[in-house]
Amino acid sequence: MAFDLTRTFRIPADDEFESLPKAPVAEAVIHFRTPTSGLLSREELTSRLAAELPDFNVIRNVVAFGFEATVDAEAETEHVKRSLERTGLRLEKRTDSENLVVQFLRDGLVFSQLDPYPGWHPFVVAALNVWRVYRNVFAPREIERIGVRYISKTALRTVSEVKDLLEFPPTRPREMDFLDIRGFVFQTRFGVPGNPYEVAVARTIQPGSPDRPSEMYLIMDIDVATNSVTSLEGDLLSTRLREMRWLKNKAFFGSITQMATDRFKGEA
Repeated sequence: MAFDLTRTFRIPADDEFESLPKAPVAEAVIHFRTPTSGLLSREELTSRLAAELPDFNVIRNVVAFGFEATVDAEAETEHVKRSLERTGLRLEKRTDSENLVVQFLRDGLVFSQLDPYPGWHPFVVAALNVWRVYRNVFAPREIERIGVRYISKTALRTVSEVKDLLEFPPTRPREMDFLDIRGFVFQTRFGVPGNPYEVAVARTIQPGSPDRPSEMYLIMDIDVATNSVTSLEGDLLSTRLREMRWLKNKAFFGSITQMATDRFKGEA
């Protein structure tokens, strides 16, 4: 991840944004990536996490799939070796007010808040509490990367409704207005001048299932990432998260129309 430091933009991280009581947040994620460490046995890791996070349930192992293929040209044979490697544990906490999924991995922590989304402050406080547990268990030396990712999911009646929601909706090729737009995929990546961040914004249509073809959704995926974090806690980590929140919010509000904003505020 390369950054342009020849220009500088000051991120006003303390800015307030409009409250959206009906924001279509399907999943909010903070991903801490750390140097790879040894993995405790399932029994030991489960025991440690049960003591530190008694309100969470261990659901299953997280595994990585791999394969290795070798070809013997002379014998005209091929050998494929498949492997499964346990890389961590997945935990869940589901109550009337909380819907959390956490992955404790040997190379990082993935903290996910599913719908209903409680707002930034309780979300980041909960994530940092689990991050503290991760540090106690795995003792990482540093953070290699932090990602803040928000995935929104807005129900659509028709594809044409997208033009009322997106500031820059999909368009037809010139002189082909007779075409029907049935789907699209946009992804754009941005650098932030003078700051160690990258912002990726993806937008697409999730079509309905075969048994429910009329159920379609506008998906917006905003991912803000940095690999410039040297401290495991304290002011730098707090600053990075606040600035990433601002970038995430700015990208979201800058991608939707006023009609969409009113809809998510409950005014439409």
